[in-house]
Amino acid sequence: MALMLEVSVINSKSRILATRWMVRFCLERLVSPRLMDSLFVEVEYQDGFYEENGHTGSTTWTDDPYRPKEFSINLDPALKPMQIVRTLAHECAHVRQFAVGDLVDLVKRPDVVRWKDTYYIKKLWFNEPFLNRAPWEKEANRIERVLFWEYKRCRGLLPIDVGLELGYTGKQDEA
Repeated sequence: MALMLEVSVINSKSRILATRWMVRFCLERLVSPRLMDSLFVEVEYQDGFYEENGHTGSTTWTDDPYRPKEFSINLDPALKPMQIVRTLAHECAHVRQFAVGDLVDLVKRPDVVRWKDTYYIKKLWFNEPFLNRAPWEKEANRIERVLFWEYKRCRGLLPIDVGLELGYTGKQDEA
Protein backbone atom coordinates (compact mmCIF):
# COMPACT_ATOMS: atom_id res chain seq x y z
CA MET A 1 0.00 0.00 0.00
CA ALA A 2 1.29 3.49 -0.80
CA LEU A 3 0.80 6.89 0.79
CA MET A 4 -2.78 8.00 0.13
CA LEU A 5 -3.21 11.70 -0.58
CA GLU A 6 -6.42 13.58 -1.15
CA VAL A 7 -6.36 17.29 -1.99
CA SER A 8 -9.43 19.46 -2.25
CA VAL A 9 -9.17 22.81 -3.99
CA ILE A 10 -11.56 24.30 -6.49
CA ASN A 11 -10.51 24.78 -10.14
CA SER A 12 -6.79 24.29 -9.73
CA LYS A 13 -5.35 21.05 -11.05
CA SER A 14 -1.83 22.52 -10.86
CA ARG A 15 -2.28 23.34 -7.15
CA ILE A 16 -3.55 19.82 -6.49
CA LEU A 17 -0.50 18.31 -8.21
CA ALA A 18 1.92 20.70 -6.47
CA THR A 19 0.35 19.98 -3.07
CA ARG A 20 0.56 16.23 -3.59
CA TRP A 21 4.20 16.55 -4.67
CA MET A 22 5.11 18.69 -1.65
CA VAL A 23 3.42 16.44 0.91
CA ARG A 24 5.16 13.40 -0.58
CA PHE A 25 8.48 15.32 -0.69
CA CYS A 26 8.19 16.18 3.01
CA LEU A 27 6.99 12.81 4.28
CA GLU A 28 9.67 10.92 2.33
CA ARG A 29 12.20 12.84 4.42
CA LEU A 30 10.37 12.62 7.75
CA VAL A 31 9.08 9.06 8.12
CA SER A 32 10.20 5.56 7.24
CA PRO A 33 8.98 4.05 3.95
CA ARG A 34 6.95 1.51 5.93
CA LEU A 35 5.17 4.22 7.93
CA MET A 36 4.66 6.35 4.84
CA ASP A 37 2.90 3.47 3.11
CA SER A 38 0.33 3.34 5.91
CA LEU A 39 -0.53 7.07 5.97
CA PHE A 40 -3.59 8.80 4.56
CA VAL A 41 -3.33 12.59 4.35
CA GLU A 42 -6.15 14.83 3.22
CA VAL A 43 -5.23 18.44 2.42
CA GLU A 44 -8.11 20.86 2.30
CA TYR A 45 -7.86 24.48 1.20
CA GLN A 46 -10.44 26.50 3.15
CA ASP A 47 -11.28 30.08 2.20
CA GLY A 48 -10.76 32.45 5.13
CA PHE A 49 -8.83 29.89 7.19
CA TYR A 50 -6.21 32.42 8.31
CA GLU A 51 -8.75 35.06 9.32
CA GLU A 52 -10.82 32.49 11.18
CA ASN A 53 -7.98 30.73 13.02
CA GLY A 54 -5.10 33.19 13.20
CA HIS A 55 -2.57 30.81 11.62
CA THR A 56 -1.81 29.57 8.10
CA GLY A 57 -2.47 25.86 8.61
CA SER A 58 -3.46 23.09 10.98
CA THR A 59 -3.11 19.33 11.26
CA THR A 60 -5.52 16.98 12.99
CA TRP A 61 -5.63 13.22 13.19
CA THR A 62 -8.89 11.67 12.01
CA ASP A 63 -8.64 8.10 13.28
CA ASP A 64 -6.91 6.73 16.40
CA PRO A 65 -5.37 9.29 18.80
CA TYR A 66 -2.41 7.03 19.63
CA ARG A 67 -0.11 6.81 16.61
CA PRO A 68 -2.78 7.80 14.09
CA LYS A 69 -2.38 7.07 10.38
CA GLU A 70 -5.10 9.34 8.95
CA PHE A 71 -4.71 13.11 8.95
CA SER A 72 -6.38 16.28 7.76
CA ILE A 73 -4.29 19.34 6.90
CA ASN A 74 -6.16 22.62 6.44
CA LEU A 75 -4.66 25.59 4.59
CA ASP A 76 -5.79 29.01 3.41
CA PRO A 77 -5.84 29.13 -0.43
CA ALA A 78 -5.02 32.88 -0.31
CA LEU A 79 -1.44 32.10 0.78
CA LYS A 80 1.37 32.84 -1.65
CA PRO A 81 3.01 29.75 -3.20
CA MET A 82 6.11 29.84 -0.97
CA GLN A 83 3.90 30.33 2.11
CA ILE A 84 2.01 27.20 1.08
CA VAL A 85 5.29 25.29 0.73
CA ARG A 86 6.44 26.39 4.19
CA THR A 87 3.06 25.69 5.76
CA LEU A 88 2.86 22.21 4.21
CA ALA A 89 6.39 21.46 5.47
CA HIS A 90 5.38 22.59 8.98
CA GLU A 91 2.14 20.61 8.98
CA CYS A 92 3.89 17.49 7.66
CA ALA A 93 6.21 17.78 10.66
CA HIS A 94 3.10 17.55 12.85
CA VAL A 95 1.89 14.52 10.85
CA ARG A 96 5.19 12.85 11.72
CA GLN A 97 4.95 13.85 15.39
CA PHE A 98 1.49 12.31 15.72
CA ALA A 99 2.26 9.23 13.58
CA VAL A 100 5.34 8.19 15.57
CA GLY A 101 3.70 8.89 18.92
CA ASP A 102 5.79 11.92 19.94
CA LEU A 103 2.66 14.10 20.13
CA VAL A 104 -0.46 12.46 21.59
CA ASP A 105 -3.90 13.89 22.31
CA LEU A 106 -5.15 12.14 25.43
CA VAL A 107 -8.68 10.79 24.98
CA LYS A 108 -9.43 10.46 28.70
CA ARG A 109 -8.04 13.95 29.33
CA PRO A 110 -9.07 16.06 26.31
CA ASP A 111 -7.57 19.15 27.96
CA VAL A 112 -4.07 17.57 27.99
CA VAL A 113 -1.54 16.68 25.30
CA ARG A 114 1.55 14.51 25.75
CA TRP A 115 4.79 15.52 24.05
CA LYS A 116 7.24 12.65 24.33
CA ASP A 117 7.16 11.98 28.11
CA THR A 118 5.81 15.34 29.33
CA TYR A 119 2.19 16.40 29.74
CA TYR A 120 0.95 19.88 28.79
CA ILE A 121 -2.38 21.61 29.39
CA LYS A 122 -3.80 22.55 25.99
CA LYS A 123 -5.47 25.71 27.22
CA LEU A 124 -2.08 27.18 28.08
CA TRP A 125 0.08 25.87 25.25
CA PHE A 126 -2.27 26.06 22.27
CA ASN A 127 -2.79 29.81 22.53
CA GLU A 128 -0.61 32.86 22.06
CA PRO A 129 1.90 33.79 23.39
CA PHE A 130 2.96 30.23 24.29
CA LEU A 131 2.09 28.36 21.09
CA ASN A 132 5.43 29.00 19.36
CA ARG A 133 7.27 28.14 22.59
CA ALA A 134 5.72 24.69 22.82
CA PRO A 135 8.33 21.98 22.16
CA TRP A 136 6.31 20.36 19.35
CA GLU A 137 6.04 23.76 17.62
CA LYS A 138 9.76 24.43 18.06
CA GLU A 139 10.52 21.10 16.43
CA ALA A 140 8.00 21.70 13.62
CA ASN A 141 9.48 25.17 12.98
CA ARG A 142 12.99 23.71 12.77
CA ILE A 143 11.86 20.92 10.44
CA GLU A 144 9.95 23.47 8.33
CA ARG A 145 13.13 25.52 7.81
CA VAL A 146 15.19 22.46 6.86
CA LEU A 147 12.55 21.13 4.45
CA PHE A 148 12.09 24.57 2.91
CA TRP A 149 15.82 24.84 2.20
CA GLU A 150 15.86 21.32 0.80
CA TYR A 151 12.81 22.09 -1.36
CA LYS A 152 14.42 25.25 -2.73
CA ARG A 153 17.67 23.40 -3.49
CA CYS A 154 15.80 20.52 -5.10
CA ARG A 155 13.83 22.92 -7.30
CA GLY A 156 17.00 24.78 -8.31
CA LEU A 157 16.01 27.95 -6.48
CA LEU A 158 19.27 28.11 -4.51
CA PRO A 159 22.86 27.37 -5.37
CA ILE A 160 23.99 24.26 -3.48
CA ASP A 161 26.61 26.07 -1.39
CA VAL A 162 24.18 28.68 0.04
CA GLY A 163 22.49 26.14 2.30
CA LEU A 164 25.84 24.78 3.44
CA GLU A 165 27.02 28.28 4.35
CA LEU A 166 23.99 28.62 6.60
CA GLY A 167 24.64 25.34 8.37
CA TYR A 168 22.22 23.14 6.43
CA THR A 169 23.58 19.59 6.07
CA GLY A 170 20.52 17.79 4.70
CA LYS A 171 20.30 15.59 7.79
CA GLN A 172 17.73 15.94 10.55
CA ASP A 173 19.17 16.86 13.94
CA GLU A 174 17.66 15.27 16.99
CA ALA A 175 15.85 17.89 19.09
